[in-house]
Amino acid sequence: MSKKEHNIHTLKEQVSNITEQYLVDIDGHNDKNIYKKIIAVVEESFLQTLLKHTNGNQKVASEISGISRNTIRKKIEKYKNQ
Repeated sequence: MSKKEHNIHTLKEQVSNITEQYLVDIDGHNDKNIYKKIIAVVEESFLQTLLKHTNGNQKVASEISGISRNTIRKKIEKYKNQ
């Protein structure tokens, strides 16, 4: 297994473990739209970490992530206003 394959495998395991724990934690609670909530939290966390990694450089963040700078700007504003 290459390092890249290992990293993806590890990331999948981490996401799976966190999702599993969250589902256990909310057992018995009526949590609606769980998919949207999880995706929003992951996206916001990803953007924060990506921008920290690039010292706030949106151009570099765009190149690394494959997300356009315009989309990154929109998402920054979206999460800044929440």
